[in-house]
Amino acid sequence: MLADGVEGASRALAEPTPSRVRGLVSRIVDERVQQGQMDECGLTLQDLARVREAFFPCSPPSSTCARRIPRRPSRAAAPKRRGASRAETPDLSAPGR
Repeated sequence: MLADGVEGASRALAEPTPSRVRGLVSRIVDERVQQGQMDECGLTLQDLARVREAFFPCSPPSSTCARRIPRRPSRAAAPKRRGASRAETPDLSAPGR
């Protein structure tokens, strides 16, 4: 639940700097707690603080972890692979190999 929210929101950031990503993670975790979504999960506030830090393992200011991840092209737009056809592929199961 937390990972999905953090991933989706971080992909939407125009400039995902380390401080923006850290603030985003904190805001999402805090919102889930305030909404009561974590009430029955058995995690303590200390556990949630560890979870919050686990989403952002890099240590600023030299961090480059918060890069925008390029989206994969759709199947229709993806280039078709060119390679050996089945007739050109050697039979490796033949005896003597």
